[in-house]
Amino acid sequence: MKKLLMVLALVLGVATFSMASAEPASAMNKGELVDAIADGADLSKADAKRALDGFVSATESALKKGNSVQLIGFGSFSISKRAARTASKSPDLSARERGCLWLAGSAPAWLHGLFCTVTDIELIALMAKSDDGTGRPLSPEQLKIFLDRFKSVTTGQLVKRDFVDIEDFGVFIVEEGKGRNLNIVEFDDADSFAARVGRNPQTGKEIKIAANGKNVVKFKAGADLSKKVN
Repeated sequence: MKKLLMVLALVLGVATFSMASAEPASAMNKGELVDAIADGADLSKADAKRALDGFVSATESALKKGNSVQLIGFGSFSISKRAARTASKSPDLSARERGCLWLAGSAPAWLHGLFCTVTDIELIALMAKSDDGTGRPLSPEQLKIFLDRFKSVTTGQLVKRDFVDIEDFGVFIVEEGKGRNLNIVEFDDADSFAARVGRNPQTGKEIKIAANGKNVVKFKAGADLSKKVN
């Protein structure tokens, strides 16, 4: 009987330790992301926020024109085929934009990528051109520092299985899977959040969940990011 009690105590002790040591997932919001980017980088919080806003604006603009956005070592954003076909009907498009949207909506991804991909350097150039109303554009050097820091901070959160929630843009989250789909990084775009609202079962926090099959933007994690979260 005494041995049985000792075994039960040991089992309960291990279970209690496991429950106490398991950290629940949490969401890093836009303000916290800005703080984390500024911390350890040669950027003020105000400049980090301006850079993040410029990143969101430039990425959205590139996607609306039918381009994919490739962040080396992190991943790439692309517009869905359905959204591309809808956007291609707009009369206010240049010939190149219409061509990229057609490729995004009808051609294989590799073919679209050959002609309509915005790289890190090109995205930084677009960010530098964005007008934030301050009259003090950030330099390409500052924007590169921001982009590198954005990748590292977001990756660090995903490695911990935490959300990264960028208001009016979207949410990065690691989706646990099996086999070849193990730990896939998913991105849900903000426009589809109205579909439904749920709660994180571990923390009880309210989270926005996109409706299946209705995402306008797709995010494909790069090899480096995928390796770190697996």
